[in-house]
Amino acid sequence: MAYATQFESPFDRAIGARQKVKSRLIADLDPRDWELPPKPKWMRWNTYERLAEKYQFQQGKIDQCIASFVG
Repeated sequence: MAYATQFESPFDRAIGARQKVKSRLIADLDPRDWELPPKPKWMRWNTYERLAEKYQFQQGKIDQCIASFVG
């Protein structure tokens, strides 16, 4: 038995992780309008900052994968 993510490339895993963070933050907003959504009213600042760091970390991984593919 294996998880589907075990067969994904690092690029695909980073995209999925970034989307997971974004879906937690998006609330009722349109996801196409926001790269990183603003803090929802109900969320604590520490939680939002932690999720924003995760989002930026995954974005860095995506950028590295693209750079290695192009370069």
